[in-house]
Amino acid sequence: TNVTYALRQGLEWLGEVANHSPTIVALSGGLAQSRVFPQMLADVLNLPIQLHHHRASSIGAAVAASIPQSQWMQVAGRLQERGLLIEPDVRSSLEYADLYDRWSRLKTQLDNLTNEL
Repeated sequence: TNVTYALRQGLEWLGEVANHSPTIVALSGGLAQSRVFPQMLADVLNLPIQLHHHRASSIGAAVAASIPQSQWMQVAGRLQERGLLIEPDVRSSLEYADLYDRWSRLKTQLDNLTNEL
């Protein structure tokens, strides 16, 4: 859960900087192959997770290298539709929200202690 909380914190910071919050998160690679992690991430973020092939980055790079830049968005949209969508569980999201708040407070305290050293 620490990884999912850290990802949530990072998305919150990014949302503040970009003045925009995501409505969906794409996930590929090793953790996307887990039977547990994608659902836990969806619940912690309270966002749908779009699962993609574990080699999605390599596939995307190959596609980008093989087509004109003007077609990237169109092809990316088609590739995105292929991923499995994992929706957050409402009850779990509420429970994780409380736990995330606690984690965030404790992390701040730990960061402060670390800075004192």
